[in-house]
Amino acid sequence: MTSRDAAYQERHSALNGRFLALALLGPAAGPIAGQVRLLLAALRPVDLPDQLIHADLAGNVLFADGAPPAVIDFSPLYRPAGLPLAIVAVDALMWHRARPEVLGQLASEQELDQLLARALVYRLVTEVIMREGTAGIDAAGRAGQPVTDLVLARLAAAARPVRSALRRPGRYA
Repeated sequence: MTSRDAAYQERHSALNGRFLALALLGPAAGPIAGQVRLLLAALRPVDLPDQLIHADLAGNVLFADGAPPAVIDFSPLYRPAGLPLAIVAVDALMWHRARPEVLGQLASEQELDQLLARALVYRLVTEVIMREGTAGIDAAGRAGQPVTDLVLARLAAAARPVRSALRRPGRYA
């Protein structure tokens, strides 16, 4: 596959994913709809290689003394290697009361903030699918809002140095 073909495939896949996410954001999505729309608007392409990943590690790894961890309920996706870590971080922030400082453990991960945004879209859309028509949709929206705010703030902070580097002194107010 040529790099041009790969670029087309990446754009096509991203557009299909965004279309699917937006299609699920009808009235039943409640407060999650606005969060997902803001996150989708903040996404930009990432230049990371894809590989087979487990897309739902939280709660799907069993631990026992003296035995290696056992991964269950495999949810395969072909995405960047760092995405499962981002999904686990999002789950920890949303559902397990982790503090934002936990993201410092992932600081060496390339494109961390973009992966967090993708992970949060994945998790929020999954919540819409699983909880549509129940009170759980509002709980998911409340749990997701501070995480959405955190991820959007991180993305905005990361974008500021780029914008300021593009400005010429004295040219813009």
